[in-house]
Amino acid sequence: MSTPEQTNRIEDEALVYSGKVIAQNVPYEDYLSGKYGEHTEWIFGDVIEMSPVSVQHGHISIYLMTLLQIYLEKTTGGKVCEDPIVMRAAENLPARQPDIQVILPERADIIKPN
Repeated sequence: MSTPEQTNRIEDEALVYSGKVIAQNVPYEDYLSGKYGEHTEWIFGDVIEMSPVSVQHGHISIYLMTLLQIYLEKTTGGKVCEDPIVMRAAENLPARQPDIQVILPERADIIKPN
């Protein structure tokens, strides 16, 4: 069961966060300043602290990143990025920090500095 701090109503849908809410009503540009920490995500104005990962998780991420990078070098090119790079697929979506991101050459223009 979620606590009131973990649930946010967006268009009549309840969002249950996997981490602790560390700030609310934060503009996206303010979130990008980095003052809320490295391993956080921005979800419709709420900044969520993400839980630490296990050693096994870290090893699997490194393995997958290596495979993806080798594949991209041999085929279409592209970049492999890792957490804590912020990814926001569209302006109306949350900002996430996925463990691994693949940016293909035709989408290289989407990478912007904070």
